Amino acid sequence: MEKKPSSTPDKSTTLLNQAKAMAVQGNKVVAVALLSQYIACTPEKETEEAHRLRGDLLLQMGDKRGAEEDAEAVLRINPSLANGHFRLD
Repeated sequence: MEKKPSSTPDKSTTLLNQAKAMAVQGNKVVAVALLSQYIACTPEKETEEAHRLRGDLLLQMGDKRGAEEDAEAVLRINPSLANGHFRLD
């Protein structure tokens, strides 16, 4: 029997969507925490967007090292992606 695709998002998609909503609302700390949870439970190849967003938020929060780590992760996942190059100075 063939399974039909679920119309409800899975846990990782929900985490990412919640993180984006928190970021838009300016709640950076919660957004970063949700993104960290998403990254931890999602295959690395699917975390590029989350690393970009978390890196941007961390940079805004003054965590340059954390932002650098996320930029490195973005480049590791997709070396040709220009968006992986954050301005860190």
